[in-house]
Amino acid sequence: MKDLCVLLFGAGPMLTKNSRHRAFLMLVVLGQVSFVPIVIFGLTRFIETGWSDGSPFLLFRWDLIPWICSTGIFYGMMSLALAVLMSGWMPAAIALRGGWFAFFGIRGRSRDPRWVDRASTDLSRSPYGRLATLTSRQRDRFELIFIHGGLQMLAIPIQAVLIGLPILTIEYLPEGIIRSGTTLELVSVVYLVSLWIGMRVQAAYSHRLVVPATLARRFLGRTAQMSWVLPVIVYWFIARTVLVSLLSLMSIDLSAQTIEFDILILEEILPVEQASGNTSLIDLIVAMGVLPIATFTTISVLAGGYDVPDWMDPSKLVGNMRDGVLTDGGGEQ
Repeated sequence: MKDLCVLLFGAGPMLTKNSRHRAFLMLVVLGQVSFVPIVIFGLTRFIETGWSDGSPFLLFRWDLIPWICSTGIFYGMMSLALAVLMSGWMPAAIALRGGWFAFFGIRGRSRDPRWVDRASTDLSRSPYGRLATLTSRQRDRFELIFIHGGLQMLAIPIQAVLIGLPILTIEYLPEGIIRSGTTLELVSVVYLVSLWIGMRVQAAYSHRLVVPATLARRFLGRTAQMSWVLPVIVYWFIARTVLVSLLSLMSIDLSAQTIEFDILILEEILPVEQASGNTSLIDLIVAMGVLPIATFTTISVLAGGYDVPDWMDPSKLVGNMRDGVLTDGGGEQ
């Protein structure tokens, strides 16, 4: 188990002090890519309310449970993939072998100093590497779970931008620039660019604000019974409610927009009538605005819960330290 965690999260020896918190954060990651998206889609699909013949009704859509679960897992895995790819995730052991291409023999040879220098520098400067290093620095001052909660709070502005920017682009971009029927493509491009930039902006300002944010999260954790998965669900629900209200005030109607590509995949897996459960564009944008950033933050904090190599700290003599690791044969982490 230790070797597996080291390979996955790019860190050194296990620390008994924070081992319980690290194990808990592993469960949080699993929850963020499975339980949370299932609950998110279930909140808007499982319960239906309305009026019929002048009387209110409450309907539980038990027939949509397979669709809700499969769609939640589908978007959860997509969020994990985006978090890993966009954040520059790479175990330190892979960096000391020259990066992914050298490790798999695609480009260069393993442990070539040129590729090692490039890969380790990229890792130390990536959003993942910067948040992991930041967490490692603060680990002696705060408990790991409070650092995680503080960084999740700092991620909220980025999540808000990821939710709002694609919709504003759809509404206000001149019609002559885009072709009819390309809404999904436009949203995808705007979203991916915003996500790539947002992760780097988050890592930049988190270095200045991590201490007050962690103190605030510790205060909330000790004065209120707050779970570590519930805030993501609550924030999604609030964000969706506010977004729907703002769209109504701005006379922007996206209710007719649905995302069909999930149906093309899921209908081949589950014998469910997918037409009854099309994912609305609003639900997709809110979910993909919240989940990848939350997952990226958690895996970065989890990495920082282990011993982060000194050469990952950009404020130190990265090159000399890394060369010393290679010379001493200490790259086997």
